[in-house]
Amino acid sequence: AAIGIRRILCGVDFSDFSRHALAHAAAIARWYNATVTLFHAYAPAMSSDLGGPGVSEPPFRAGQRDGLIEELTRFAESAGAADVPVACEVWPGPAVRGIIERAASLPADLIVLGTYGRSGVDRLMLGSVAEKVLRKAAAPTLTVPPPATAPGGPATPPFARILCPVDFSESSMRAV
Repeated sequence: AAIGIRRILCGVDFSDFSRHALAHAAAIARWYNATVTLFHAYAPAMSSDLGGPGVSEPPFRAGQRDGLIEELTRFAESAGAADVPVACEVWPGPAVRGIIERAASLPADLIVLGTYGRSGVDRLMLGSVAEKVLRKAAAPTLTVPPPATAPGGPATPPFARILCPVDFSESSMRAV
């Protein structure tokens, strides 16, 4: 059975890594005639990335939400997503929790995130939003590594080959 992708959630932090991810999300959206929700989480440095009890949501300062939405709109245009239906949203809280909750509420058919390409001790010490979302999200999640280039235009599928490792568990078979 063919999969249907109608709603893509793309989490961004305004880095070049998330610009690459958005370029991929836009290519997939073109192919499937899908919409992209461009999502940015704003949390003060002291906030836990996973949130939890006792962590209050930081309020937006006056005009901050509007400014972030404008910045997201420019970011989408700069990543080549101007021709794709894009909704820009900001979340006043931790990124991981925001991405997971917004993906569930859309509901997202696909989550797309850029990765920083850290490995070894850096990855273990710092963790990553992408890695935590991969483990916790119910929606399929595509991570786009730093050297990724924007896939082909709307006349071709965004990917020629997809590697899907399986361990024959129920969850890996659903991924197939």
